[in-house]
Amino acid sequence: MARIAGVPPAALPGTALLSDRKGWLRARGAPGQAAWRESDLLCTAGGPRQSTDPSVETPVDGLTALLLRMDAEPVRFVKGGFIH
Repeated sequence: MARIAGVPPAALPGTALLSDRKGWLRARGAPGQAAWRESDLLCTAGGPRQSTDPSVETPVDGLTALLLRMDAEPVRFVKGGFIH
């Protein structure tokens, strides 16, 4: 699990992992971290996501923001390419 999480084995206890709807590992929270942050996202399609709809409110917490971004940027399979 430590290898999958990208942390040394000694740092795994307390590490939080978050997967998307299809089971892809998408975010990793550090041990003792109080809340999820945008920088916890591991697999992205590019830069920070910006809403083009002014009526959409900004999520109040980091977890909601990460979940919305994962839904907006799903991992796409690329035949013969690198998924992550």
